[in-house]
Amino acid sequence: SNRLADYLKKQGIPVHHARDRGVFRSEISRAIRDLTRDPRFLRMTDVTELLLYVARDAQMIEEFIRPKLLPGHLVFSDRYLYSTISHSHHGRGIDRAAVETVIKLAAGGLWPDLVVYCDVDPLTSRNRKKIQKVRERPLSDFGRKGLMGIGFREQMRQGFLQLAAEDPERWMVVDNVGSTIEESLDRIFRRVAGILARKGFGEIPSPRWSTPVAPPPPAP
Repeated sequence: SNRLADYLKKQGIPVHHARDRGVFRSEISRAIRDLTRDPRFLRMTDVTELLLYVARDAQMIEEFIRPKLLPGHLVFSDRYLYSTISHSHHGRGIDRAAVETVIKLAAGGLWPDLVVYCDVDPLTSRNRKKIQKVRERPLSDFGRKGLMGIGFREQMRQGFLQLAAEDPERWMVVDNVGSTIEESLDRIFRRVAGILARKGFGEIPSPRWSTPVAPPPPAP
């Protein structure tokens, strides 16, 4: 999302990233996130967790996302209220109607034009995160979600895939295992460019992150 946002900015399009470089643009949202990740609070109830997740996103919506949606402006957001549906309903088992009632209050009618879900099986995802932790911080730094296990992550994954199947016009599922990040970026860019064209932004030149490999010359 950062690479795509940076490219569109270079094309002169105002893009605002609600979680630029992985950091929430709201101090309050960052504080709530730290609270929900703190491994000291394993006794936090599922409902408390749900309400905190929604509070985090509600603050981001009202403090940053909605004010930035000026005519001709774009807002990118890594994760949105859909993540809470997957986490609290598909993962935790809270009644979906109850979850969606709280979420609709937080959204206030604001839903994205496009949701991109990068699909990866939980085992591959965990191995990637272990490598990242070795590079960036001590292995002892685990969040609450990291202690929930592969089974919980697979439930969340299935939840995201179900949400995508329910709303295929809005959702785009990208294979995050069988393709390179450049190939995925090209696919996502084409989808975004199509949406922007329909909104009157005109044609945006392709960044061509993924360069096709030329076929070998025919044998003599």
